[in-house]
Amino acid sequence: MEPFEIWMDFATKMVDKVFEVTPERRAKIREEVLDYIERFKGFPVVGWDDEHSDAGYICDHFDDWFEKYYIKKNGEWEQSKFLRDIACAVRAGLDIALPDRAQGGVLGFSVGDLRAMYPEGLPDYIVNYFDLPLTADAKDEEPVWL
Repeated sequence: MEPFEIWMDFATKMVDKVFEVTPERRAKIREEVLDYIERFKGFPVVGWDDEHSDAGYICDHFDDWFEKYYIKKNGEWEQSKFLRDIACAVRAGLDIALPDRAQGGVLGFSVGDLRAMYPEGLPDYIVNYFDLPLTADAKDEEPVWL
């Protein structure tokens, strides 16, 4: 698979199989994730903290694109829960697609989550993404930093 396909596949499977949300919310998160990633189809895929020829830095582009989902809390702007879910899927998928550019910015997931996303077996690009490749005997509850 090409990086763009891996990015899209991983991000949408994360939304579909891992997030504990209502079906309606899942559909909205999925729609936002698909819409965002599709904007980069046909362009070279770059890392989260890298500059894209048309979009600027991806992390900044993401923040600008989803500005409407920021909330003000205690005088500070922060991502809403809805936006954090979108960001987890987009960023983790991008890091998996480009392991040499990965920043490891998504916490809170486990080997079991990865197995739920890929019930037919983890692809090599996921197994080998980690410094110590995942093994078949890795426990489902073992945390992963994506």
